[in-house]
Amino acid sequence: MRATTSALLAVLLLALAACSVPPLKTYAYPVWGFSISLRAAPIVTETPGANGRPGGIKVEALVAGRDFLVAAANGRVTAVG
Repeated sequence: MRATTSALLAVLLLALAACSVPPLKTYAYPVWGFSISLRAAPIVTETPGANGRPGGIKVEALVAGRDFLVAAANGRVTAVG
């Protein structure tokens, strides 16, 4: 009985180790003034501003079926009145 319990415990510990979460890594974007910590390398899409439209950046990572996204835009606010 003791050997069976030990074997079961060993299998469960190995299964838990296989399911461990990858560590966070920080990705910095100093030009845009922010950083983000993700568990997978992000896909970065930068859009330059043109014709009066602001430029922007989109940082996206897909981890374990979950989508993490940060979007930022560079624009100007004009006071009215």
